[in-house]
Amino acid sequence: MTIEEMFGDLYSIDIMAEKKTGEIVLFLICYGFIDGEEKTQRALLSKIEAYLKYIKSAEFQNEYLKRCCHGRAFDLCSLAL
Repeated sequence: MTIEEMFGDLYSIDIMAEKKTGEIVLFLICYGFIDGEEKTQRALLSKIEAYLKYIKSAEFQNEYLKRCCHGRAFDLCSLAL
């Protein structure tokens, strides 16, 4: 199985949804077994970094964080986890 078949586009969000509570959840989809091979680990790291970059982007913050945090302070690290 190729990296593209396993992770899809490494630089895109697989699934993003808004819960009834207003929280935004992001899902990373992997088809197949995540083994210990370096190329698999690097691909997974690239995918995770793309998610983190997106949630730190002005686009995400302007569109979603204002709605889901209701003016409360938030921590992007805990939001990412």
